[in-house]
Amino acid sequence: MFNKVILIGNLTRDVELRYTGSGSAVAKFGLAVNRSWKDRNSGEKREEVCYIDINIFGRSAEIANRTKTQQTQRCGGKLPVPRRERRRRHGRLQQSERL
Repeated sequence: MFNKVILIGNLTRDVELRYTGSGSAVAKFGLAVNRSWKDRNSGEKREEVCYIDINIFGRSAEIANRTKTQQTQRCGGKLPVPRRERRRRHGRLQQSERL
């Protein structure tokens, strides 16, 4: 099974690097991903923004922190994030949300 997504969006906050008790690096930042389309019924342009919290671990986290000095890695800059997707939901799913 293959599980990979590539998100390209704007940083909503600068990369924040921390280390766990065992010494592993963890980088945290926010990403805003835009989606735009033309409504079929009305013909008007529509836009949707999805805000995503990103956690990167290990060497990837250290690389993300090192490159944050570049203008593109600061808040508002565009950033591609190729990662494995892992989503969590809290509480019970409604019947319409079940796959």
